[in-house]
Amino acid sequence: MNDLTELKLLVIFSLLAAANLMVLFLILFFKKNNTLVNKVLGLLVFIPSVVLIINPLLYLEYFSEYLVFIFLGSSTTFLFGPLLLFYIYLVQGNNYQFKRKHLIHFFPVFIVTIYGIYINLQSKEFIHENYLRIVSGEDLVTNIIYLAQIIHFAIYITWSIRKVNRMKTKKYISIADKTNYKWLRFFVTRLLYLNILILIVYVVQMSFFPNYIMYSDLLATPLVSSCFYPIMVYKSFTNKVTYDTDVFDKKELSSVENNKEQKENVEDLQTTLTLILEHLNQNKLYLKSDYTIFELSKDLQLSQRLVSDTINQVMGKNFSDLMNDFRIEESKIILLEKSKDLTIDAIAELSGFKSRATFYRVFKDKTNLTPAQYVKTFNSVS
Repeated sequence: MNDLTELKLLVIFSLLAAANLMVLFLILFFKKNNTLVNKVLGLLVFIPSVVLIINPLLYLEYFSEYLVFIFLGSSTTFLFGPLLLFYIYLVQGNNYQFKRKHLIHFFPVFIVTIYGIYINLQSKEFIHENYLRIVSGEDLVTNIIYLAQIIHFAIYITWSIRKVNRMKTKKYISIADKTNYKWLRFFVTRLLYLNILILIVYVVQMSFFPNYIMYSDLLATPLVSSCFYPIMVYKSFTNKVTYDTDVFDKKELSSVENNKEQKENVEDLQTTLTLILEHLNQNKLYLKSDYTIFELSKDLQLSQRLVSDTINQVMGKNFSDLMNDFRIEESKIILLEKSKDLTIDAIAELSGFKSRATFYRVFKDKTNLTPAQYVKTFNSVS
């Protein structure tokens, strides 16, 4: 097998690995009913796919006259760190608001891109000389950029690990927080191991086998990337319990309509309702996210039908709505007293909700405000 044939095979392998990551990106970024978390994860997959496309085209001399594309490819790698930090921020349940100071995260991207445009505006002879120096590894600027990429990633991965570890310092850690913590710790540590492995391979090859550096660019990097990122995406979807909304019992939701025709003695229903409300209030059973109408009727030694009819006919709502009313009132107290110390996931769990998404939806339905808006409104009034 001659060198040209071998190079073509390596190029095909790298491009196939890039196509694999690109498909993952498209699925994550453009799927229906998408979340911002999935879109950011998609961008984290997209960045290495760009590198896997740039490297083979560089070896095939496609960029010998258009060096700007080499530097555009290099600039995208500086997006990985900020996006990783942003992904962690979102998974932890935070709401993001853009501020001008955040532009500093993209400063290296602007610098490398501007330099690439500057180089491409020079004479053809100057561009060709720079290209030869780049592919031979003798160009000072590109070597500085490569070193800056390593330092940049080291800073952001350290920052990310510290941000993940701070989740354990909360006074209360909900089940969702624990799930998120395990996933994020797994993700960032494996990401660190991956990049250390790639760095070791490069150092060894540059030190002992400098003539075989293309095997790192076109074989080792595509191989580990095409294995690592699909596994991480799969793992992220096994963590979907954090983002799923609560599923209400369809029979319970339709119970108001089904029981309209049933009429009970008003006085008996009022007495039963008093028993129900006292039992729920005194024992704070609404804080149990899995507490059902069956358990309530069993506690009160009443038929489930009587309990359901009482809530439906006297209060004009179903059991789920009644429980959510109690939970929202509880969440208001927690929001005003402990919102600075707890995550939204923790507040949702302490209030009796099964997930952050359900808590947000019900809170907005009941108050016409988000939890953050409620706290802000209350503080401005007081």
